[in-house]
Amino acid sequence: MGGICRMAGMVEPEMMESSNDIALIGAANVDLVMRLDEPMLPGLSNPAEMTLRIGGAARNIAACLARLGQRPLLLSAFADDADGAAIAGDAGRMGVDLINLSGGQGRTSRYIAALDPEGRLSVAFNDMGIHEQAAALDGDAMARAMTCRWWLADANLSSALLESLILTEGRPPVAVAGVSVAKVVRLAGLLDRIDLLLLNQREAEALLRQEESAESLDAAARLANDLLAKGPSIVAVTAGAAGAALGLEGITYRAGARTDCEMADCVGAGDGFAAGVLASLLRGEVAETWLLRGNAAASLVVESDQAAPETLDWPAVESRAGDITVTRDDAE
Repeated sequence: MGGICRMAGMVEPEMMESSNDIALIGAANVDLVMRLDEPMLPGLSNPAEMTLRIGGAARNIAACLARLGQRPLLLSAFADDADGAAIAGDAGRMGVDLINLSGGQGRTSRYIAALDPEGRLSVAFNDMGIHEQAAALDGDAMARAMTCRWWLADANLSSALLESLILTEGRPPVAVAGVSVAKVVRLAGLLDRIDLLLLNQREAEALLRQEESAESLDAAARLANDLLAKGPSIVAVTAGAAGAALGLEGITYRAGARTDCEMADCVGAGDGFAAGVLASLLRGEVAETWLLRGNAAASLVVESDQAAPETLDWPAVESRAGDITVTRDDAE
């Protein structure tokens, strides 16, 4: 596999101190997000306000974790091009340590999203081929990742790399983010080796081969329990504006979403949720608090047109979480 390239904001893995809390392996890309002035008219030119920014599931979660006081290490693939330089510069500004898995080859990934006037996703396109080329981490990258307390992998990675990471002997606990309905199925044969599974309701339904249902806390809780039966230690399922559910060890927690948020942009909400859950876990908080922090972080993300806004910090998450109620269901 490719080595480590030297770009602004990047460091050689053997030169970094063993100071990272969590290694995030997955997508970092350039996002073009368009918010339509009016509802989309297919086949026509639609006026929109466009924003170019750095995104990708693993990058967004890493950036949010940095905002929340953690020390993330991001391992992603990007090319030696202008977009790749932008990704490296962003990591430096956000305080995220970065290792390039591609050796600078290929084409940096891009994601294009069109949002309706209320900020909800209408349609999206992605060019993520660079993230599917690697089948394993090279020795230096793996050695660096093994010093971390937790891993997170996103399903933008190739099936081979996901399997390699999840089955690594002696690894730290691993969380996996589903990313999309199309890609979450890559996890089907690995569920009993995953420590924390982070999905939205649509991804959970796809992974379980169940029909789509209206987003609700009841549906999220049912799906979390159905997935727990497949082997993960912990499962969190988000249900959009309804909130999220988290299941582990025969207990299911439910928490409604904040209803007083003015949504600017839904892109990155799930990544914010994942970061809130992981930050709480890394801080040693109890399971029901993970869910509170996740929902609180997501509410701060959707109010901004950035996936890791400056308004996202730990005091803000604690404050927001104080207004969210968690309920608990115990298995009979």
